[in-house]
Amino acid sequence: VLRFLSRTMPNKSTKLRICVGDVVRLRYKSGGETNRRGIVKFIGPTKFKEGTWYGLAMAQWREGRHNGVINGVLYFQCQPKHGLMVTRDRIEDVVRERETS
Repeated sequence: VLRFLSRTMPNKSTKLRICVGDVVRLRYKSGGETNRRGIVKFIGPTKFKEGTWYGLAMAQWREGRHNGVINGVLYFQCQPKHGLMVTRDRIEDVVRERETS
């Protein structure tokens, strides 16, 4: 069963709106920019830690840590070692918005 709290979660600190399906670019933990990109697959609360988390399917193999399953809970699906969960402060910007039909 796939869980999605919401298709969008507006960020309170900036005007940047992040949606499931967007391609986002991450920043380094120290605050610098990086070219690490991923597709947002999940936005919402998790069982492993409080707060709003963003589940990403990373573009490059081994940039991630899992396949969307954390501690036995399926948050989203992606290839092994492509999944990454981050908080909003790790997302630098939206590179490409999701396609709407």
